[in-house]
Amino acid sequence: MKHNLLLVAMMAAAAASFTIGKANAAEPTDTASLAGRFARIDDEARPQVWWHWMDGNVTREGIRKDLEWMKASGSGGLHQFDAGGINMPRAVKEKLPYMTEGWKDAFRYALDVADSLGLEVTIASAPGWSSTGGTWVRPEDAVKKLEWRSIDICSKGKVEARLPELYRTVGPYQDCFQGNDRIEVKPYGEDLFVMAVRKSGKDLSMEEMGARLTQDDSTITCCFTKARKIKALTLKTGSTPGRPRSGEIRYRSILEASSDGKTWKEVHRIAPGNLPYMTENIKPVKAKYFRVKGEKLESLVLTRWKESATARKQEDSA
Repeated sequence: MKHNLLLVAMMAAAAASFTIGKANAAEPTDTASLAGRFARIDDEARPQVWWHWMDGNVTREGIRKDLEWMKASGSGGLHQFDAGGINMPRAVKEKLPYMTEGWKDAFRYALDVADSLGLEVTIASAPGWSSTGGTWVRPEDAVKKLEWRSIDICSKGKVEARLPELYRTVGPYQDCFQGNDRIEVKPYGEDLFVMAVRKSGKDLSMEEMGARLTQDDSTITCCFTKARKIKALTLKTGSTPGRPRSGEIRYRSILEASSDGKTWKEVHRIAPGNLPYMTENIKPVKAKYFRVKGEKLESLVLTRWKESATARKQEDSA
């Protein structure tokens, strides 16, 4: 609906521009007259603004001041949009959640003030960026995420194996849980398909590479049976500060390597993210010992560098 309204507005503006140009073709085009026509803009030609109500952080006083500022700045109207985010801080004495009686009363007040100022009002069809949210949306019709689990199977013949259960966790990614301060969201999920992929001989799991892991909250150490060349890692951590939009990045997790498990050398800094899982390519480095130092560390997977057959044979025989 909003797109259609915008399209109509653009078409109307184009038509109005064409009509004005045609009607005034015979008028003088000196600077004074041109400036005068711009100074007397019709309301239909004035720009409109987006007006975000951030997660119910609105008051009557704020509404009136916003609308009076819009009128004074020359705006012809506004597009009211209920936005915000889960667990957004409270900036007013009492939040007015979307479509509650308090919210409706505040919006009616906004309409009255806008009418008194001659401002045009447009409202989005639903809260949120997707404009699809609401308690009436059934779980099977709601926005979803794709989860997956996997196991490695080695067999020369028929084999029966029990596949791991899906996480069915409410949150943005895999088994990362994220609650909210609005409504209770119950887990929902359905099986889509099972896919079997033949593994290359170059692909080795941590177990197949003879890895032994020891860990605590701040350090995960991996010891291989022999030196391995590593090209990537996947780290799961409970510390998810996110990447800053500006300024220097604070690297909370560092990958180090060692040949003897005593003397360590930094080989990679792991950038912070918004999700608990972080997968990064690293400059290939060969060592018998690897460790990650950081905060709230949970798991670590290292990926071997896939070299040529000759180089791999030399590594395996080393």
